[in-house]
Amino acid sequence: MKKWLFNPFVYVAGARSLAIGWAIMLLTAVICYYSHTHFDGVIDAHTGRITPLYVYFAESFIDWVCMVLLFYPACLIFSKSSIRFIDVAGTMALARWPLIFYAIIGFGLSPAGIDGHSDINTLLAHITLPMMALAFLGAVFVIWMIALMYNAFAISGNVKGGKATIVFIACLLIAEGLSKIIFHHLYLHLIQTK
Repeated sequence: MKKWLFNPFVYVAGARSLAIGWAIMLLTAVICYYSHTHFDGVIDAHTGRITPLYVYFAESFIDWVCMVLLFYPACLIFSKSSIRFIDVAGTMALARWPLIFYAIIGFGLSPAGIDGHSDINTLLAHITLPMMALAFLGAVFVIWMIALMYNAFAISGNVKGGKATIVFIACLLIAEGLSKIIFHHLYLHLIQTK
């Protein structure tokens, strides 16, 4: 059971993991639309901002693309094995599946009357103990996803040890920065078209 939760990539990879991962990502995007949950960074999540439906799908796609664009070349450079693009793409898609739980708890993190433009006093007035517990739980799901991403990288790239850890952290931070730049422009475009 532990392998299925933290390293399903030993059983599922390639096109199958890509199909399952994308199906879950699409379902997650629909839930995000209703819970106003945004995955506006490879490892970042926020609730409250109301945007058109396509933005939630775009966020999932952009996060995934940023991961694949960084990790596939890293696998080619640091692995001595033959690397298949479909394995990296598929395992990185499947690694994002715990975020479906974050999207669900987003309903409790986005109370009525709060949006992306609320002032700090309004936000502080709505912070409750149950909301803080949900935020902590959301962080657990993000950490779970990061653990899955590491295992996806290690399995699909056949990279192990300290080298794998250093390369993974570097790629993850660069992917996060890249996604933030893209989202900045996406949200700026949304503001300008309103």
